[in-house]
Amino acid sequence: MIYIIISNIGLAIMMIYIYFRYSHFRISSIKEIKELREKNDSQNFELRNFDAKLLSSIKNYQDRIEELLIEIGKVRQEKEKEFEVRSEIQKKYEILTQKNNDYEDIHNEITNAIMNIVNDTHETAKNLGKDLLEKISSTYKNETLENQKIMSKINQNVADFVAKFNQSQNNPVKKNEIDFFELFPKSEVQVSNNLILDAVDIIKNKGLVENRDYFIQKNLDNMRAKQMSADLLVIKNQLLSIHDFKATNYFFEYFSAKSPSLSSQDLQSLNDNFIKKFIKYLQLVSHQKYYESINNLLISLGLHYNSYKIYITLSSRSELRILKEFKLLEKIQDMKIEIINIEELEEIY
Repeated sequence: MIYIIISNIGLAIMMIYIYFRYSHFRISSIKEIKELREKNDSQNFELRNFDAKLLSSIKNYQDRIEELLIEIGKVRQEKEKEFEVRSEIQKKYEILTQKNNDYEDIHNEITNAIMNIVNDTHETAKNLGKDLLEKISSTYKNETLENQKIMSKINQNVADFVAKFNQSQNNPVKKNEIDFFELFPKSEVQVSNNLILDAVDIIKNKGLVENRDYFIQKNLDNMRAKQMSADLLVIKNQLLSIHDFKATNYFFEYFSAKSPSLSSQDLQSLNDNFIKKFIKYLQLVSHQKYYESINNLLISLGLHYNSYKIYITLSSRSELRILKEFKLLEKIQDMKIEIINIEELEEIY
């Protein structure tokens, strides 16, 4: 009986001991499990952060790799283009080299041919140069003589003109005596006639009618042509426009006689003669008889007008520059004469 009791007590003590051990193990296990769970959660959080960082780094690397691939593609294209350009330049260089070699061969052949010709015709070339020098000298002498003749002719024309004009001023002209128009020096050139034709074309295009709105000296009969001292008359809006083109003949003679071979003395003489001739021409154009003869002609034709203007019409602006250079424009303005260029007729009419 005691044995049984002792056995039960021992069994109970064992059970209590086991219970306490189990309770201690359970408490310890729960604590360890909690710590392990916290540790596991912390590791999971760190792993998630690491995964996120890893994914972000991988994405950045992928973007960088794509950019590098694009840059590599561009560089590859540039290199391909550069290679093509180099190939093309190389081909052109080879072609140019070949052409250069061909040109050098041709040049050598031509040089050899010229040297052969020079060697074969050396004496002929010397004779040819001698003949050419003699021809040039002869031509220069002929031109000098011709210029001297022109200068003499101009001087003679000026002298005749001055003599006639002085005679007409000193001795009043009587009926059937020297005609006023004979005081105008005669010119052998036809520059003024060509300029008149150009002026008539401009006037015709403006709707004016010949022998009604305008009159040309050379198209009138002899008697009326003598009365018309100007080259062209235009009546429009009760205004009589008197156009004289003879100035272009003086300029033509001046430019024909002017030459780079003239000495400074001859050039000065030519300029002085031109100025004298042109001043006398202006005096004739501004003379009262110049207008009176035109007025009498128009009266005989039954035409009337209120006022008149006298125009000296030039063919180019170079002639106007000569007048400015020789300071003749002020004299022209004092004589109440207007200087115009042929192109200004478009504005006048």
